[in-house]
Amino acid sequence: MHNDLNTQMTYMGYQAAGHFDEGRCFLDFNWNLLPRYRQFAREFFGTPGANVPGVMSLNGDPLTGWGQYSLSPTMAAWIGHIFYLHWRYTADAQFLTTRAYPWCREIGQSLLALLQPDDQGVLKLPLSSSPEIHDNSLRAWLAPNSNYDLFSLKMLFLALSEMADASGAAAEAAQWSQAAAALGDWHVSPAGALMLDAKEELQTSHRHLSNLMGLYPFNLVTVDGGERDRRIIDASLAQWDRLGTSAWCGYSFSWMSALRARAGDAESAARHLEIFVRAFILRNGFHANGDQTRSGLSNFTYRPFTLEGNLLAAAAVHEMLLQSWSPTPGRRDTELLRIFPATPWRWHDATFENLRAEGGHRVSAKRENNATTWFRIVAGRDGVVRIRDNFGGRTPQWSRGDVTAVDGRFEIALKKGEALEAALQKLDKIPPAPASP
Repeated sequence: MHNDLNTQMTYMGYQAAGHFDEGRCFLDFNWNLLPRYRQFAREFFGTPGANVPGVMSLNGDPLTGWGQYSLSPTMAAWIGHIFYLHWRYTADAQFLTTRAYPWCREIGQSLLALLQPDDQGVLKLPLSSSPEIHDNSLRAWLAPNSNYDLFSLKMLFLALSEMADASGAAAEAAQWSQAAAALGDWHVSPAGALMLDAKEELQTSHRHLSNLMGLYPFNLVTVDGGERDRRIIDASLAQWDRLGTSAWCGYSFSWMSALRARAGDAESAARHLEIFVRAFILRNGFHANGDQTRSGLSNFTYRPFTLEGNLLAAAAVHEMLLQSWSPTPGRRDTELLRIFPATPWRWHDATFENLRAEGGHRVSAKRENNATTWFRIVAGRDGVVRIRDNFGGRTPQWSRGDVTAVDGRFEIALKKGEALEAALQKLDKIPPAPASP
């Protein structure tokens, strides 16, 4: 089991699809290994709580591998993100209090024990890396904290704050929020791009998008985060474009597709997904890491099969059709529904039924002539449902009269199981293609 992306990204496609029983298998697997993870934290890191080997057996025993990643403590935080997302997409309060928060809290305890303040009071790990930069060389040890570690730690601590608040543990929520703040800011180059650490920029093409974790799968640097976030996104993606795909694997393309969709770049999301399907899928449907067309898309042309490439492709399609991440992670119940947020121009007509959203909501929608013409939301919990107004100036005709417009979004208070529908005028014709479709 490789926990530096393979396991986690295999389980990024099930939430929006509503395959919660299948996803729960992975979470139950990790829950049952908690005693072994506690032993690993105690014996290897010398900390309380629990931690997960980056490379491990089915029994949770640490296995050999490049030490910078096979023994990195923050891989556990990334697994914790799957626990957190399962709660967010199911709105299952019992799962929160009996599984998600207890498991993630033990991981947080181990990581918090490893962190020590520097002379500026910023919490730092004793060692840091960024999968799988510089492979197995001494250069792979980066200046703590790498952006990868920083994103992983901050996302976990913010999720813990949110889960503690929802569990009624206000004091613990405040402690986790303070820990997240004490990690400091991301490392950004003078050009505005995310760096590997405080000293080093990404200089070459690379398969693992580890310095971009804050964009996806996390929601720490977002298009809703203000002008600074948008500059970071633009500069970072421009840098990755310049460096090219020569050292990418198949999963790099499906990961980048999901990430571009999260950033609102529909055409690039579709292009990366199409390359993945054309060049990195075998006849039986399996993802192969190497370029099977040998057309220069990657210098890797071998055939190892790893499952996460396939499931990331599914996640990328979901991101094109529906997004529901919160623009303010760490604050509970602040999800925002975005319908057809990154749907490429060539998908003139599209329909989806009962995709799941954070908050436990079920969403169905229809798109005609490149614009949303209908959608339905069934609330997954009691509370406010928020919908981004990305309808191009067209006014929705609501099935209820208590919808309000607030700062670029629509809001309505719904009880669990209540439905809201809206219809919008169909465009007379398909709009012109974008400059670079």
